[in-house]
Amino acid sequence: MKKSALKPLVAIAAAGLLLTACAPTGGTAAEVAGVQISEADVDATIENCESVGVPLVDEVNTRGNVVFSMAAGEIARQGEIFGDAQPDPAMVDEMMAASFPADILANPECGEFLTGAMTFNTALQGLQMTMSPEDFTDELTRVVTSFDLNPRYGRVKMQEGGGALVETGSLSTPAGM
Repeated sequence: MKKSALKPLVAIAAAGLLLTACAPTGGTAAEVAGVQISEADVDATIENCESVGVPLVDEVNTRGNVVFSMAAGEIARQGEIFGDAQPDPAMVDEMMAASFPADILANPECGEFLTGAMTFNTALQGLQMTMSPEDFTDELTRVVTSFDLNPRYGRVKMQEGGGALVETGSLSTPAGM
């Protein structure tokens, strides 16, 4: 084989290595803001929420949705990305107490998961009230694209109108349910 014929193959292999370097490694479900969310963390969250009667995975909601919500919760916990729209933790605690029984919130993994999701959604609502629809969509896109999901859990796709959707994971690497 001629050297000139090898150049495209080398370029493809190099690009694949670069993409692999950016993606979470085996055992990691996602990486967001420098924090890795392990597959064991995902399993523990699902199991703990199920143990208190909050099923997170069903026919509609996949493990990919759970991973996305865990990444969103991490972004919300760090707070920097939302600026002035970051909700007051006391307000979130009140909303959680009004929305869920105490035994669910007392479960560390499930309570943390639900609180992170509530904080993220509340922050998004705060942003939405202070921005034009176009600016909000741009900001949501910026926030969501900061999540680095393991491809087996799907990818986040922005929908027309500003919503985020977790598309099904890679067929060659099943995400499982």
